[in-house]
Amino acid sequence: MKKRNSLRTALNLKQEDIAMLLGVSRAHWGMYEIGKRDLPPRASQLLFEMLETLETPKAMTTLTAAQRKQQNETEQQLLAQLLRENEYQQQLLTRAMAATQTKESAQLRLSILADHFGSTNSGKPKNAEAERSHKVLKTLHKPTAHHTATLLQQQIKLQTLQFQQQLLESKIKDL
Repeated sequence: MKKRNSLRTALNLKQEDIAMLLGVSRAHWGMYEIGKRDLPPRASQLLFEMLETLETPKAMTTLTAAQRKQQNETEQQLLAQLLRENEYQQQLLTRAMAATQTKESAQLRLSILADHFGSTNSGKPKNAEAERSHKVLKTLHKPTAHHTATLLQQQIKLQTLQFQQQLLESKIKDL
């Protein structure tokens, strides 16, 4: 059985794919893999040729200059696409970080105002208006720990994206 699905494994194919390549049904191939059926002569010949081609060391290591050039161009295009996506993600994250910083600053200002309106020598607001302002500000004030944690996560993600960008740029330069 190992030999029977070695081509499928080597090419990372599904049963449907290898069956289609060999011109048999998926069920037929499945039965062949478990040793319950033989392949038709033409499918057996194709399978033999495929395995022989893959087992030849030259086939795995020798690429023509045109094939190497095409492979490099394809890799370069994929890396460039990944780099563009990385830059886009960094821009989005930078905007999100700015919004989080704005929220954190606003919460800090609300906290300062709430403390101001709520404090007097006796610990009670100075008058009814100050008391009302203090209550309103206290309901609006939320702890900034959430914003701080979010900002830290965003900074770590940005550093990761920047490191990924350096790796992509290095890989593109090496091609």
